[in-house]
Amino acid sequence: MALRLILWSALVARILGQTTAPSSGGTRANFQAAAFATTMQCRVSLQNMLYNKDWRFMNDTMSRWCRIKVENKMSTCCTNAEFAKGTANKCTDCVADCIHSKMTDLCNAHFGRACILTRKPFSKNNITMAVQETFCVPKECDNAEDLKSNLLIKWFDAQYRYERTQLWMVDYSDAEPLACPTMVVVIIVSVVIAIIVIIVSIPLSIFLFKAPKERGRVMRGQEDDEETEDTPVESMAAIPDGTAGNK
Repeated sequence: MALRLILWSALVARILGQTTAPSSGGTRANFQAAAFATTMQCRVSLQNMLYNKDWRFMNDTMSRWCRIKVENKMSTCCTNAEFAKGTANKCTDCVADCIHSKMTDLCNAHFGRACILTRKPFSKNNITMAVQETFCVPKECDNAEDLKSNLLIKWFDAQYRYERTQLWMVDYSDAEPLACPTMVVVIIVSVVIAIIVIIVSIPLSIFLFKAPKERGRVMRGQEDDEETEDTPVESMAAIPDGTAGNK
C-alpha cells in the first residue's frame, strides 16, 4: 500500500509539473488528456514503461527505422509529397508497415502485450495514408475499461504529445482500435511451430543416429552372435597321469 501511494504521488507530481511547463504545449495537452483519463494503475504503468531505459532505446530504434519506411511510402503513394511538412496534393489509401519484431519481443517479455496500431499521422492535412506500428500495452492497461473506445491511445495522444517532437509522430488522434493478438492465435501459432519442429527433427535424428553403410563390409548382427555361442565345443582328451607308467 505504501509503495502504491508513493507511485501515485509521483504520477500526480509529474502531471502537475507538466501542466506548468512553459509554452511547450504541455498545458494544452494535459487539459485535453483529462477527458481521456484511464485507471490510475494504467497511468502509472504506462508512465513507468515510457520512461524505462530499455523501452526508450528500443522505441528510438523503431522510430528511426519506421521514419524511413513512412517517408518512402509517402513518396510512392502521394503526389508532390513533402514529408517534413506532412503535406501532399493527393494520396492513395496506402499503409506503411512499421511492425517491429524486436519491440514486440521486448514488450511481451517485460511490459505487457504487443498490439498493432493503425493511425493516420497527417490526417489533419487531408493525407489519407496510414502507418501500422507496434504499440506496447502495459499489463495494467490490458483490460476492457482502459481499452474501451481506444481510451488508452487517446490518453497517450494527449498526455504525452509534448514529448513527441517529430511531426509524423505527434498526432495519434486519428487511430483505429488496437489490434491485439488473442490467446487463441498464440496457441495456434505455438502448435504450428511445434509441429514444424517435430517434422524437421525426424529426418535430422535419422541422419545423426543411423550408422552409414560401408561398401565391402558385412555388418555382424545379433543372430550371428547367437549362432556363434550355440556352436558345440569338443572337449580335449585327458592327459595321462605320469605316475601310471612308473608302476
